[in-house]
Amino acid sequence: SYLPTQDVVAITRGVSDGAKLRSVAVDAERTIYVTLERDGVAFLERFDRDALFDGSLRFELEAPQTSVTLPSWRNGQELAVWADGVYVGTHRVLGNALTLPQPASIIECGFDFKVDVVLPPIREQLPSNAKFRAPGRIFKAEMSLYQSGGFAIDANDGDAHPVTVRAFAEALDTSIDDARLTGNIEVANLAGFTDRPRLRLYQPEPGPLTVRSVRLEVAYPS
Repeated sequence: SYLPTQDVVAITRGVSDGAKLRSVAVDAERTIYVTLERDGVAFLERFDRDALFDGSLRFELEAPQTSVTLPSWRNGQELAVWADGVYVGTHRVLGNALTLPQPASIIECGFDFKVDVVLPPIREQLPSNAKFRAPGRIFKAEMSLYQSGGFAIDANDGDAHPVTVRAFAEALDTSIDDARLTGNIEVANLAGFTDRPRLRLYQPEPGPLTVRSVRLEVAYPS
């Protein structure tokens, strides 16, 4: 991974479904392409920042259908599925076909990848005359999001707090493509004191999520 604006250079680990990695390339738009070999056949694949899943396939159909045809190497795989903006769980590919419980016009399927990040614990610097570290509490978390859907957080090793992200629209049922939020969202009144206050951010179900920054407010006993 290379992010020059943040001075970040790091090794990124990737796991395939048994395919052999043959080459990696990046174009002028910083889009990553890889050549993978499966059963002696080479496939050119592109990393898509807008994809909802790992190894994602997207179908935009002229009329709603309950089944779509997938490549043969997908046979037997258990894939997570979004259909017309709604997450419909995981379904197994049988006979090159992915079958859904109800018809849909826009179908995206792939491996169930969910973000689950635990930030390092916050440790207040001890005064010179203090012998023990007082417990702390994260009581407010502010997150800057880009084109993101819902997620959940828990702080101070406490209960989960679902964070619902929905864009205002005329229709009551807004698709995931139209409900993405770019901006700041704040969760306050987080409870619980602990020796190692920290924040966990995760997705109960897969979906779009890009967190640009996190700002925490922490309280300690006076």
